[in-house]
Amino acid sequence: MSNDRLKSETVLFSKELVQTPSLSGQEKDVATLVKKKMLELGFDQVSMDKYGNVIGKVIGEKRSNNSKRVLFDGHMDIVSTGELSKWKHDPFAAEIEQGRMYGRGTCDMKSGLSSIIHAVGSMDRGFSGELIISASIGKRSWKDTL
Repeated sequence: MSNDRLKSETVLFSKELVQTPSLSGQEKDVATLVKKKMLELGFDQVSMDKYGNVIGKVIGEKRSNNSKRVLFDGHMDIVSTGELSKWKHDPFAAEIEQGRMYGRGTCDMKSGLSSIIHAVGSMDRGFSGELIISASIGKRSWKDTL
């Protein structure tokens, strides 16, 4: 995938994530999008646990028993928008103005999650080891399991 196409697809997926509300405990729709994107990008393994965390793995072709694993984690939940009248941009529109995207969760952490999913998904597989992405839920969803 060319760098321009990778950048474009990463931005488009960031927008899709921002446009999908995902308050803590309500991440199901974003988790579904993340799982679908990992499958589209050819991750070797993709699963969702009973709490809604999504785990995707890309396995290098040169992997051995002593190969390293690298884990990237990004959360899918957002905090409330608060009073909407205080927003300059609609918090779920993912508007881009002068090269900047605006919306709830853009920086924390939906664009970051889109970036790591696309970076790992577009890698050449000629490496040794495993790259793992955890798209995790907010604590409100699992506090009753502690």
